[in-house]
Order: sequence, then structure tokens, then C-alpha cells
Amino acid sequence: MNFFWVVTGTLVALLAGGLAFWKGGPYEKLGAVFILSAWFGTPLVALKGDLGPGIYVFIIDLALCAALIWLALKSRLAWSFLAAICQIDAVAAHFIFIIFPKTAAFAYITSLGLWGGYGISISLLYGALVSVFSNRSVRV
Repeated sequence: MNFFWVVTGTLVALLAGGLAFWKGGPYEKLGAVFILSAWFGTPLVALKGDLGPGIYVFIIDLALCAALIWLALKSRLAWSFLAAICQIDAVAAHFIFIIFPKTAAFAYITSLGLWGGYGISISLLYGALVSVFSNRSVRV
């Protein structure tokens, strides 16, 4: 079952990133660079065999969080705020696991995948679709 979520999550990220690069505005393209860099950089630094992804993934998630918050404040686009909020939730999951290490690994990994994976990818997909179907950016 884990394979299904990894594959579908990767497909959603590639679809969102591809659409953002192809038809998105400058903020969607920049967001896609941030998100896809973190998405594909994470497996390279994730600790194998450990309980949880490790400190380097936490650092990548913190950097992505800062980048998405900056992008949201700069662009003021709805999708970027949603992506930043999802990444804040992913970073919060890391903090919870650090503070409470006996947290169930399933809950920890699921929250990372839901907020830091699907949530951000779907936010970017929304932003790219808004760009496709309108010639102007939707402002908050």
C-alpha cells in the first residue's frame, strides 16, 4: 500500500510541477522549483532504517517552509498561502516527533506525506490551473 501512495504522490507532484513550468506564471514556476527541488532532494538525504526521515529531511523541510512563506508574502496568491500552510504543518510534525519521540511512526510519516507531499503538490496544481484558465493571477 505504501508503494501506491509514493507513486501517486510523485505523479501529482510531477503533474503540478510540469503544468506550472509549462503554463504557470512566474510565481508558479518559482514555487515549482522550490517544491520539486525539495521533493526530489529528500530521498537523497533521508536516513534509511531509522525511525523517521532524519535531521537532513527536517532541514530541507525547514528551508522549503521558509521559501514558501517568502513566496506567499511576495506573491499574495491563494495557492502559495495554502502551500506555505501545508509546509508549516509538515514542519510541525517534525517538531512533535522531536518533542515526543514515542509518537507513532505511522502518524508521523502519514502527516509528512499528507501535508508536505500531497498538500503542497495539490496547492501548486491549483495555482497552475488558475494560471491556465485565466490570464491574470488570483490575489488574496
